[in-house]
Amino acid sequence: MRKKSMRARLIFLLLAVCILPVLVTVTVNYFATTSSFNSIQNDDQKQMEHIVNTQVETEKAQLQAIATSLAKNPEVVAILQSTNRATINESIQALFAKLQHEQQLAVLEIGDAQGIVHVRGHNIEQFGDDKSETSAIQEALNGKVMSGLEYGKSGLAIRAFAPIEVNGIIIGTVQVGINDQFIQLIQELLPLVQLQFLNPQELETLLAKSTDISLKELLNGDAARVFDEKVQVIESYLPFLDPTGKKVIGVMLLKQDVSAIQAIQSDMFITGIIVLVLACIIAVVIAMIYSKSLTAPIAKTAHALQCLRDGDLTQTIEKIKRQDEMGMMMQDMKDMQQQLHSTIQEVSLASETVSAQSMELKEDVSITSSSSQAIAQVMEDISSGTERQTFAITEVSETVNDFSNRLQETAQQSTILQASSQSVRALSEKGAQLMHASSAQMNELQTVMNDAVTKMAALDAQASKITTFVSIIEDVANQTNLLALNASIEAARAGEHGKGFAVVAEEVRKLALQVEQSVSEITTLVSTIQRDSTNVSGSLQNGYLQVEFGASQLATTSHTFNEIEQAVVTISEGIADMRTSLDAMNSESQEINATVQEIAAISEETTAAVEETTSTLAESSASMQNIAISTEQLTQLAEQLNRIVKQYKVHRS
Repeated sequence: MRKKSMRARLIFLLLAVCILPVLVTVTVNYFATTSSFNSIQNDDQKQMEHIVNTQVETEKAQLQAIATSLAKNPEVVAILQSTNRATINESIQALFAKLQHEQQLAVLEIGDAQGIVHVRGHNIEQFGDDKSETSAIQEALNGKVMSGLEYGKSGLAIRAFAPIEVNGIIIGTVQVGINDQFIQLIQELLPLVQLQFLNPQELETLLAKSTDISLKELLNGDAARVFDEKVQVIESYLPFLDPTGKKVIGVMLLKQDVSAIQAIQSDMFITGIIVLVLACIIAVVIAMIYSKSLTAPIAKTAHALQCLRDGDLTQTIEKIKRQDEMGMMMQDMKDMQQQLHSTIQEVSLASETVSAQSMELKEDVSITSSSSQAIAQVMEDISSGTERQTFAITEVSETVNDFSNRLQETAQQSTILQASSQSVRALSEKGAQLMHASSAQMNELQTVMNDAVTKMAALDAQASKITTFVSIIEDVANQTNLLALNASIEAARAGEHGKGFAVVAEEVRKLALQVEQSVSEITTLVSTIQRDSTNVSGSLQNGYLQVEFGASQLATTSHTFNEIEQAVVTISEGIADMRTSLDAMNSESQEINATVQEIAAISEETTAAVEETTSTLAESSASMQNIAISTEQLTQLAEQLNRIVKQYKVHRS
């Protein structure tokens, strides 16, 4: 990043201090004068608007007073009540001529109670037209006195209307007015303003073309003011209302030329710019001159500091002539240079002495450190071997001890196992006896089950025979029933002779029915017995199979028990032999354990002595290493100090 010089900063600061007040002053003056001129222009425009409105209101009030006076004039009442046209014309001409001379009236019109024009002073030949629909005439017939502006074929005019009353009854109206000569009067009062009346058509065209929102309010009776920057004109739009005050019949346009004021504002702005430019030029010249007087000694001081930074103390600062703060700073810089020169010379001599002595100390410490390290290495090797020997003996001792403990535990377990094997042997013998007895009982049960299955099969065969007999009896019963039916038929054919035979036949038929019912019950019972016997036979067959399978399993189990008994006998004899061997091994292991423990104790004592000696040597070696490191650091610091001192260029004495 590019650094700015102090001279540039001073020039910028002086320019800011000199130019900113001028710039602020010119800006404030410009905006203040602009605001003042705008305020004056607006005040003048308001005054002109007030004059126009006042003149119009004055004319309206005067016409309203004239109309009120004429409405009460007996001559006007007489004209309205007369029917003689010649008399009416003569009277109205005299009255209108008088009013024209005194009040400059241009319109005089009298109407009846129906709104019909009775007579006109400004146009005697035309009368009788109906104006009852005119809003002002209607308001006047309702007893109101009013005045306002109208725009018609003859142009713009101010009219006033008043009711004519006789004994509290309105019998007609009187209307007076003047033409647009009041505009000429206003123009004479405002010679610097251009007046223009905009009729309804012109007003509509203006509103259609304009985009100014304030002009849209003219139709509501509100005035508007617009500043046209292009032609430098202030325009005021004053709406004119009809006599009823409800309708805008046109707008009076006031144009004030403000180009002269705008020119003055432009001249003031240019003058301000010129003053600002001159101030900038003067400020630049002053800033450059003043900054040079400030930066020259600072540059010399900076050069001296650069020499100090580069280590050059041979450059001397000239004699200081300035008496200000800059001179004091340069004098302090000169004193510091001289003091630093002396300090560097002293430090250089001291560093050379320290460097020489530290080199000698470094050599001595190096020799001692090498010897200590050699002794420490030998002791470490001895200590390491002793430690390994001790560790091995300790492991052997622990192994022998564990082996002895396990032998004792094995001997105890062999005793328990021998007792258990004897119990198992007794139980296996008893189990074998019980198994032989169970096998004999199972053989007897197999014989009984076989006999029961055989008898059950014979019973099932007998039940089948019963079913055959029952079928024969059922056939006999059916034949007997059929014979009884045939006998009944034959007895019926025999008539009286066959009655006794018919009774026998009926009894035979009943007997056949009873036999048939009994056969049915026997059949059901035999079927139930046969089904149950079949189920029992199946169950016995399954039971016989299970008994036969159980007998086979018992035979296998009996054989297995015999084998277990032989194995238990063998195990019991082996356990007895193992117990004898374990007792002998336990005695020998106890003797070995005692010997190993004695060797381990001697080895531990030797290891402790070696470790203590090694520790002492290690501490000595560490101390010598620390001394060597400190000596090395001292040598490096002395060399570094020499290098630093040599960077400075000093006068050699």
